[in-house]
Amino acid sequence: MSAMGLRYGIPPDVEADIWARDVCCVYCGKAMDPKSSNRADHPSIEHLMPTAQHVYVKTAAYFAIACFGCNSSRRDKPLARWLRVKGFADTAAPVVKYYAKRPEASLEIDPAALAQDRRNAKAKELQPAVG
Repeated sequence: MSAMGLRYGIPPDVEADIWARDVCCVYCGKAMDPKSSNRADHPSIEHLMPTAQHVYVKTAAYFAIACFGCNSSRRDKPLARWLRVKGFADTAAPVVKYYAKRPEASLEIDPAALAQDRRNAKAKELQPAVG
């Protein structure tokens, strides 16, 4: 487990589940090495659902561990299309194949909506608890 999940608000138990499930890149199958001099080989947390929609979803089913190379290649592209373009549709990990069949895996992301969702999420984090 790492502090990576804390940046995304992923609860430690959920992050532990993700790391236990994903021992290699969920896309290309590469063994990842956080100490490698090649950043593409470093592990990274991948948001399977479009980032604008994941703000309040905190289950392992919506996150995966991918090598930095695959994660940065996908960025905010719709998962189903990106898998086909990269040739990973048949070889991706089961969690990815399952998610790729869901309707939201084909959604395009509106950059303005994404920026607004991030601002809203940050504002919500900064609000004092009521009660």
